[in-house]
Amino acid sequence: MDEILSKLSEIETAASRIQEGAEQQKKALDQQQEERIAQYDRQIDQEAEQELEELRKELSVSVQKDLEDLRKNAEKSLDDLERYYQEHHEQLVDDIYEKIIRK
Repeated sequence: MDEILSKLSEIETAASRIQEGAEQQKKALDQQQEERIAQYDRQIDQEAEQELEELRKELSVSVQKDLEDLRKNAEKSLDDLERYYQEHHEQLVDDIYEKIIRK
């Protein structure tokens, strides 16, 4: 009977060691998984930041181009108005004078 109890005790000790080993292995695997997740998160954040920076640059270039186009259009409109005025200022003065007199 002592032999059976001794064997059961050995089996229980072996089972405890196996369980402890499995628990340590599980902790190690959990740690590895956490490290992989953290690395993946850092990589995704870095890629997203790079993409945002590229989009910011593209937007800046686009805005500058649009502003330059608006400036050129405004200058052209002012030049057109100035030219119209120079060509028709006598008629404009006469029209304004007529409107003032009629009222």
